Amino acid sequence: MGKGAKIAIGCAVVLLVVGGIVVVGLGVGAYWLKGKAETGIGELKQTADDLEKYRKQANASPFTRPADGAFSEDRLLKFLEVRKEVYDVYQRHRADFEGKKEPGLGDMIKFGGLIAEVKVAQEKAQAAVGMSDDEYLFMVQAVYGAAINSTMQKETGKTAPQVMGEAMDQYKEAMRAASEAARKAGATPGNQADLAEAERQMDQAKQSGAAFGAPQSNIDLYRKYEAEIKKYTMEGLALIGL
Repeated sequence: MGKGAKIAIGCAVVLLVVGGIVVVGLGVGAYWLKGKAETGIGELKQTADDLEKYRKQANASPFTRPADGAFSEDRLLKFLEVRKEVYDVYQRHRADFEGKKEPGLGDMIKFGGLIAEVKVAQEKAQAAVGMSDDEYLFMVQAVYGAAINSTMQKETGKTAPQVMGEAMDQYKEAMRAASEAARKAGATPGNQADLAEAERQMDQAKQSGAAFGAPQSNIDLYRKYEAEIKKYTMEGLALIGL
């Protein structure tokens, strides 16, 4: 079972327990799970209450996604404060988050509890710095988008949209050349229609590629704080956007 599946199952089990749902009639396994729910419901309920409290506090801070996708240095530093709090929890349980062994039911429940602990730490830190869930998600996307573009710019001198755009233009030129060669060889008019449709798709792909770009200011700020950003990149949480 992959890490993503383990996360999903673990979180689902925790949600069931927090909601007070106890599985019955499934033999020894159900009896064991029932015991887990009865002994841990108080702690899990408190976790759920804390999560809701801090989430409301965090989301009281207004946020409008910037049209140009740029973030300020001040907000990047606040974002890193949040990441540090999450990272502290992650470090305490790194072996569980990055473990490769096949998980049993107990491991799944434990893993779901750890995700809940991470989320409480994240929302609490967001509330402390005045960062809503929308802004946090924007920062995750913008910061790691800047990381991708920084690497590409160092290697090619161009950003991701520029590289993708040039690739699409090259494909179009290659298709046109092939179409012209086919025309001279007696191609039917249908080939021209196919070419036009292929070029339209290439243009759409080129436009979509703009979404993978990053303002130069984001790239510059990423490079300024690259070591700290990389430090707080957590492999075991990447699949769930944390």
